[in-house]
Amino acid sequence: MLTYTLDYLENCASVYERQRVIDSLTNLFSFIASEKIHPTLTKRFLDICFVAPDCLHPYNPPKFGKPKITHFPVEHPILNSEVEQQMCNQDNPKQITFKTILLNWDYSLQSDDMFKTLLTVADIQDEEFFKISLIINIVDYLWKKAKFQLFTIGIAFSILMLILSIYIGLGDRVLGLEICILILTTLFLLSECIQISTLGMKYITSVWNWIDLASLVLIIAFIITRLTNNEDETARGWLITGIIIGGYTRWVSYLRLFNPTSKHIYLSF
Repeated sequence: MLTYTLDYLENCASVYERQRVIDSLTNLFSFIASEKIHPTLTKRFLDICFVAPDCLHPYNPPKFGKPKITHFPVEHPILNSEVEQQMCNQDNPKQITFKTILLNWDYSLQSDDMFKTLLTVADIQDEEFFKISLIINIVDYLWKKAKFQLFTIGIAFSILMLILSIYIGLGDRVLGLEICILILTTLFLLSECIQISTLGMKYITSVWNWIDLASLVLIIAFIITRLTNNEDETARGWLITGIIIGGYTRWVSYLRLFNPTSKHIYLSF
């Protein structure tokens, strides 16, 4: 059925009709991109959904991102050869072009559409899938939108681990450090609770989520033993060992954000 639909889209003379068909298939993106569908069909569909402006319906604005009006100042209101020449890139004399994604999504980073798309893309193991132009642009778009947030979380976690390392190294109680550790740990724990409510059972399928949750619980348990003056050194030693293994493992994982392939790596966070 999908093969016949793709054949129809590739030969459809009406841009408006093509867009209507793509709109109806948008909700099936997760299924079309899954391993249940042959990769060739998936690529054909995604290539059809990523087109140059001359293929767009004249009354439909680009679907990708928010519509934006840009002004190009010229002396003459008519698009003549002189104006076209001014619009050319001076370093590379080619007319500026762009492509747009026709999938009828809400491209806001907080939208359900982007959340479902991110989950779908993150589950795909086929490297060829990530070479498709539409997927390259989607991943690049999501990375640019989420990069600041991810780096902020990484820096905050680094601060937590540095303070925790200093606190463990000192051996003595320092109330100021204990308060800082509790505040940061509680914030991260709330973040994990939000992820659990959002992802549901899918949360437990990620090893990193288990490491995050276990490390945060161990840190809170360790601080509580210090606040209550618990003298069980054996239990405290095991807590410190678990914190170092889990916390430092997660800390090192955040360094992957500086990797050249970080925009793909961030799908695992």
